[in-house]
Amino acid sequence: MRTITVSEMAVDERELIEAIRNYAKITGTSSKKVIKAMTEDLEDLIDARIADEAHKEHLKNPRTVSHDEVMREFGLR
Repeated sequence: MRTITVSEMAVDERELIEAIRNYAKITGTSSKKVIKAMTEDLEDLIDARIADEAHKEHLKNPRTVSHDEVMREFGLR
């Protein structure tokens, strides 16, 4: 992973880094832990959006496949 120095960032990105540092200081944790938690939250949001889209597609075509059908299709039964 490439490390980016603050001087390479746009003003908004610098403000974000400063906000992360301030939050870490206030909560008594490290910036690294704050960024990790933020990344995990973003991943959760992405997963939720993908699930919502998949659910909408399923509602358009509500065909389901049983566990036994999947197992047979892959030659596992």
